[in-house]
Amino acid sequence: MVNRQSGIAQQLESIIGKIDRNMELLGVENAPCYTVDGQYSKLRERFDHRFQWTLSFFTGMIVHAFRYTGDPKYLRYMNRLQNDYRKKVTVDALETMHDLGFLYSLSEVALYKTTGDRNAREIALLAATELAKRFNVNGRFIDAWSRMDGTGEDVSGLMIIDSMMNLPLLFWAWEETGHHFYKDVAEAHADTTIRCMIRDDHSVCHAYKFDRMSGESEGERNHCGYGVGSAWARGTAWALYGFAVAYRYTGKAAYLKEAEGIADFFIRQLPENGVPIWDFRLPETAPRWIDTSACAIAACGLLELSDTEACGDRARYGAQAAKMIETLSSPPYFAEEPEAENILHLAQCGELQAGAIWGDYFYMEALLRLERQAERFW
Repeated sequence: MVNRQSGIAQQLESIIGKIDRNMELLGVENAPCYTVDGQYSKLRERFDHRFQWTLSFFTGMIVHAFRYTGDPKYLRYMNRLQNDYRKKVTVDALETMHDLGFLYSLSEVALYKTTGDRNAREIALLAATELAKRFNVNGRFIDAWSRMDGTGEDVSGLMIIDSMMNLPLLFWAWEETGHHFYKDVAEAHADTTIRCMIRDDHSVCHAYKFDRMSGESEGERNHCGYGVGSAWARGTAWALYGFAVAYRYTGKAAYLKEAEGIADFFIRQLPENGVPIWDFRLPETAPRWIDTSACAIAACGLLELSDTEACGDRARYGAQAAKMIETLSSPPYFAEEPEAENILHLAQCGELQAGAIWGDYFYMEALLRLERQAERFW
């Protein structure tokens, strides 16, 4: 059981031990994503691939490890990656997608906030500019997976709920530079998300399609949940945390209202132990996978709300988050096996139950937030 005196510190020591080992196993050439037989190192992904979106959950853990321990080896590792991060948003800028927010908030923004590294600041601002270029003016949304030059596989005209957690990069760029352009794009996307993706009961669809040229709405789509009309748990968690962060930056009451509504919907779907099923609307014949990553992400969103003075249910949200993290801190969810490279088991990764680096990151962030030791990289 996690407690403030010893449990969280023990969990963090275990996590940092795995970070150290994974730095050696992965080097800087391989981006962790999900585990194969308990190992990230068996699935080797290249950071320069357009659809690689997960490396920075690991770098975010590394920067947190530096802040927690003060050991300079973590900064040396981050510095070895900087040229790759710069290249992605300069030389390879046409081969980027909406997940630049994930990639750069938890790497270059995190590094800049921690060390004041001006090179990291410059790279993060380049990434924010590339992300803003994906804005579809007629539809008022950030285009998801398509190539920036419109060539290749036609997946243009899609907005996805994951992008609510990419918006913090734009909000940060606005605060850092004073240029309202970044804020205007982020707010427009958030407003379109409310209009098109949040249902009356505060459930959330995964994707929404527009005509790329006219911006005309074409309706819900699905690429990660069970299907159109379902309620993907991780997408619900992205929306919860994303709107809570959007409120912190803007003070717009509509964003806080959505965050609270989505939080209440999420909590209502939970079993007693607080670990959600992967989609909240499944037919009886569908697999009942659980998703520890959705649990960890939602816990961070609830902790964000618990730190928001204008939130009327701060204590309840904080208590719910603490309960969820306590559950994740023991088997079968916490990976106690010494050979396991992941922190949490049983994340939903497509049709697999595995460790997921994004779940590991948000679990670590939640522990640090519970101890009031987490810098806000978002």
